[in-house]
Amino acid sequence: MEGVKRFFGVEEAGSTVSREVVGGLTTFATMSYIVFVQPTVLAACGMPFGSVLLATCLSSAAACILMGVVAKYPFALAPGMGENFLFAFTVCGTAAMGGMGFSWQAGLAIVLISGAIFLVLSLFGAREKLLDVLPDCLKNAIGPAIGMFIAFIGLQWGGVVVHSPATMVALGSFSHWGPALLTVIGVLAIAAMMALNVRGGILIGILATTALAVITGVIPWPEQSVDFSAETFFSLNFGELAANWHRALVAILLFFFLDLFDTVGTLVGVGKQAGFIGDDGKLPRAGRAFASDAAGTCIGALCGTSTVTSYIESATGVA
Repeated sequence: MEGVKRFFGVEEAGSTVSREVVGGLTTFATMSYIVFVQPTVLAACGMPFGSVLLATCLSSAAACILMGVVAKYPFALAPGMGENFLFAFTVCGTAAMGGMGFSWQAGLAIVLISGAIFLVLSLFGAREKLLDVLPDCLKNAIGPAIGMFIAFIGLQWGGVVVHSPATMVALGSFSHWGPALLTVIGVLAIAAMMALNVRGGILIGILATTALAVITGVIPWPEQSVDFSAETFFSLNFGELAANWHRALVAILLFFFLDLFDTVGTLVGVGKQAGFIGDDGKLPRAGRAFASDAAGTCIGALCGTSTVTSYIESATGVA
């Protein structure tokens, strides 16, 4: 235990191992939705659910370990929301749906190439220099924008916001006990505990809301088990990219810039909250953090999932 404290500088940061464990569990509980959302989204382009779920867990674990050991930052990583929809419906979507029509095997090859480019740029410090060049107003705006995007998805899945053909969005139904009412109760409980400075309040709120949902039947028990497989592992198709290189190049650039701003926004947003950003506005060991993020994308592509990136939900563990 003493070796762990020294390696990560726990005491120097004014923290304790137990506090770090609670922070880690809080981050996991906040972002664990991706374990189920990711295979559901990628199944839309024909990818096997069980294999994508396994790939999501393994690549996320590998990327988180890299970020912790190499960069020594509490930035958790997993397949990104937004990137997965781009993968399933734009890159691998049919032409009739407005997609590029690539197979999911070719899509994984595209993700691997974009991740490899990121890794090379990170090793040579190019991404770190880009972080310094971007204006503060842009860097500070990306994090809240990602947070609003994730919050909106949460409100949709929680039933608080529903689709409306007239106004695009409308308020969900609160007339009976269901996901919408449970979501509001959970959010208010977490907000109250945070206002009262209850340590671990976010984690307590998530676990209590989950327990209440199971007891009341809002979250049903699974009726069947998931069939795990390794069908997506190392199933990349580069030949299809060569035959359609012009469209492949566009897709690579799409993933490149989406992951770039996703990572920059998260590192700056969570880094400022955690006090990692110095007075000079720079993030120490930024190069290592970028390299860990890029390596996570490469590992995810080889396992069979879309772009792995740093998660803004890491802010809950910091809190």
